[in-house]
Amino acid sequence: MQDTAMNEPLVSIVTPTYNQAAYLRETIESVLGQDYPHIEHIVIDDGSTDDTPRILAEYAERLQCERQANMGQTPTINKGWQKSKGSIITWLNSDDTLLPSAISTAVEYLRSRPDVAIVFGDTLFTHPDGSPIERSKKLRGFDYEK
Repeated sequence: MQDTAMNEPLVSIVTPTYNQAAYLRETIESVLGQDYPHIEHIVIDDGSTDDTPRILAEYAERLQCERQANMGQTPTINKGWQKSKGSIITWLNSDDTLLPSAISTAVEYLRSRPDVAIVFGDTLFTHPDGSPIERSKKLRGFDYEK
């Protein structure tokens, strides 16, 4: 893991978005509100026809934004990862949010366990207004190879 000058790895978060203006601001704010100090947030608008470009313009000084013709989610995520500079990479869909301290928790886990190469968080399913429905079920006997 390559560290920054402050001995903290850079975390790159790629957010692909397509016509998700209703949720995008909350997604971006959940990244900007993280307590982890070294985050690169790359948002790629995959040809949206809604208010997505206007919302991204509001955040142009605080994250990396790019607009492209529609390619689909997977090629857009891969493009973002190619642009990323972090030693830890992830993606966050534009209708999802990070809970507070999600990134610092993941980085701490990875740094304390050098044999671990991938982590993922639990999911909190919510109604459109953000009120909780339920948490994801614990996976028993998870096998990465499968």
